[in-house]
Amino acid sequence: MYFFSNLSQFEAIKHFVSTREGGVSVGEVEGLNLGYRTADSLASVQENRRILAKDLLIPLDNFCMPQQTHTANIALVTTQHKGMGVWGHETGIDATDALITQTPEICLTVLSADCALLLL
Repeated sequence: MYFFSNLSQFEAIKHFVSTREGGVSVGEVEGLNLGYRTADSLASVQENRRILAKDLLIPLDNFCMPQQTHTANIALVTTQHKGMGVWGHETGIDATDALITQTPEICLTVLSADCALLLL
């Protein structure tokens, strides 16, 4: 995991950037693969997500993972979105590439391959 020093000074904000190290995935997606839209098994992705949540001490049901589709769509995430996209294919918040929340205890989560991510 990586953490940003400028954000680490704010105790109310928990943030991270994960790597592919660890995890149960094998083959071309070896390690901590978190994406369902890969050649990985559903069971491996779910286990990797459990590992991530355990390492961060964040309940996995507090995560929110959108279906990212290279759009300019932004979703305002509320309590009703907790757990969306976590246990199955990234669904619940469809065709969205930015998440905003003012609700505590929600872990906004996005995946990255060839796009730069911004954390504000």
